[in-house]
Amino acid sequence: MKEKVNIKVQGIKAFIDNVHLKPYFESKTTAYRRQYSGPNKGKMKWEVYNEKLYKSVPKKGFWVGIGALEWLNNHSEEIEFDIKEVVPKRGPITNSLIIRDDLKNNPKFKVNGKERFYFYEALEQCFKNPIGTVKLPTGSGKTPIQLTLADNQMKYIGAGMILVPTVTIKDQFISSAKNFGIELIDFYDLKDLKKGECFVTTHHIICEQLQNKEKKKEILKLLNKVDWIIVDECAHATCSSWFKILLNLENCQRCHGFSALPVAYETETGKTFHELDSDDARTIGILGSVIYEKSSSDLREFLNIPEVINVKYSWPEEHHELSTQAWDRKRFSKSWHTIRSAVEINNDRLEFIVTIMDYCISNGYKIATFVNSKKYANKILEMCYNKHIACWFGGGVAYTIDKTITPDYIKDNFGKEILGLILTSHGIEGLDFSNPLNVLLLHEGKSVRQTVQKVGRVVRPDDKPSIVINICDRGCNILPKHSNIRAGDIISEFSCKSTNCSTLSDLKENIKIIEENFKNA
Repeated sequence: MKEKVNIKVQGIKAFIDNVHLKPYFESKTTAYRRQYSGPNKGKMKWEVYNEKLYKSVPKKGFWVGIGALEWLNNHSEEIEFDIKEVVPKRGPITNSLIIRDDLKNNPKFKVNGKERFYFYEALEQCFKNPIGTVKLPTGSGKTPIQLTLADNQMKYIGAGMILVPTVTIKDQFISSAKNFGIELIDFYDLKDLKKGECFVTTHHIICEQLQNKEKKKEILKLLNKVDWIIVDECAHATCSSWFKILLNLENCQRCHGFSALPVAYETETGKTFHELDSDDARTIGILGSVIYEKSSSDLREFLNIPEVINVKYSWPEEHHELSTQAWDRKRFSKSWHTIRSAVEINNDRLEFIVTIMDYCISNGYKIATFVNSKKYANKILEMCYNKHIACWFGGGVAYTIDKTITPDYIKDNFGKEILGLILTSHGIEGLDFSNPLNVLLLHEGKSVRQTVQKVGRVVRPDDKPSIVINICDRGCNILPKHSNIRAGDIISEFSCKSTNCSTLSDLKENIKIIEENFKNA
């Protein structure tokens, strides 16, 4: 006999397994299946509880929330179920696009006098689709689209929330809104969310508030007032945190995610690399299917985006050639420049970073290398150790190298002063900048924005670095000529001259230009 399970799901709740999101269901029950061990091993049993499950990461034999509903859908012959769909209170905002004249006349809506056609196309799709993801390349102007969408939804839908990945981006978002004549509220300045208002926060802030027993009721009450949500840089979200927030949006009717387009390209070895890994791509899927998408190749002619050439490097010949450059240490105090280099995401990129570190350290320059994960930090440190390059974790400890190896061990065995530092976001707090920092080397600078900005508060004015090198993939390097340079935007406390390079030869050529500037200064 078939077991009949009646399940209703409330609010916007996502499941991770099949990258999908079903809106407009309501319920007070949640179902999941459990795999038993022992004599019942392998057997599945359905249990329905009158409570919400906030856990979202799938485990062996375990699905939660709507992931269970999807499993039921695929096994309808075995188990009958009813899902009562609730008609949303409001449909699309309008059948046609409504944009204020002052927004249309904003310079951000135009490129070289031409209107950005994809702005209007993306907005139309957001109006027609209550849930979905907009994917546009870096530098194409996703922020004006989000602000215009927020402006219309505040008028025609109700109260809203904009989620961003970091506090720095939160402040920048609010500042950009003022330039568009749109008033957004900082979460910490929010007293009571009213219709027609919108606040900006990060997913970390909301999750921390939900974990606080004293503030949980207040935050849940606030989330229940949210009618629509915009998720900026949704590719940087973690599955569990977004899922937890979505589960608590009881009355949310519209949800849109924005992300840079994943870049895929083949190398000489035939291997394909992606800007976003599978976990990131799956996270984007939490916010629904892609409703609008433009690649960098689609917009290259319109935005005048330059081509980037992928080059396979040979070592150590190129290393030796790079090391022949003669830099005068005294010149670092006169000026500084930003160099951006596109290198493939493989060991060549790490070799490239290690080469630059070796060159700087061997010439007596202090260099700090920022990476966006412990994995890369460990790899770079091990490669430097094997080459006897005197560097260490800044403000941290080694994770994979033999614990007997210490900074003193490196000094004694390499016979060199440690001038190279490898940093992650957790290492910056313990960093000692008592000696001048000459070079900043960023691995994927767009991902370490908040970390690098801390340097501006730590480094003394007379100790600012002269050269910043941002090693990035094509997703970061391909930018319109009129756009702000990413590395210069990251280190907003400094003003810099910026150049591009896509090969090692370009990098060396830029070094020559910088040297000429030093000579003429």
